[in-house]
Amino acid sequence: MERVEDILKSPSNVLTALAFYASGSNQKPVGMNYLHALSQSSVSNSIKEVTQALNHPTILNKYIKFPQTCQERNVIIDGFYNEFGFPGILGAIDCTHVALIRPTICDSDLNILSVDASFGGATHDSYIWRHHPLNEHLQQLHRNQENVF
Repeated sequence: MERVEDILKSPSNVLTALAFYASGSNQKPVGMNYLHALSQSSVSNSIKEVTQALNHPTILNKYIKFPQTCQERNVIIDGFYNEFGFPGILGAIDCTHVALIRPTICDSDLNILSVDASFGGATHDSYIWRHHPLNEHLQQLHRNQENVF
């Protein structure tokens, strides 16, 4: 994709897309909002461009990383325990029923660790987890006596 950085540096594009993501609504309320003053087609283009830019490997590889070492995993496990009192938790899965939002896996600080866009938003969390490559990875860690969930 060309212009990934340019797209993400455009305040009107990014704010329009964020307003759409946050509202979970169709484009019309965003486009009609007097703060945006954008046509329906401009809103649609902004959402498309920002979504594609956010899904570009340059951005994904920079900001979405699954912890690779035991030390990195322990930081997250400690965070979940300190925040919620659950021992051994490495991540949480959430499916959001909002247009364009896909299931994600995040840590206790809400950092996204993995994104699986192969299922729709209405797909149940347990189904996604059964078919996610990280499921087998965590099972292997558990077989190696690392108590993570």
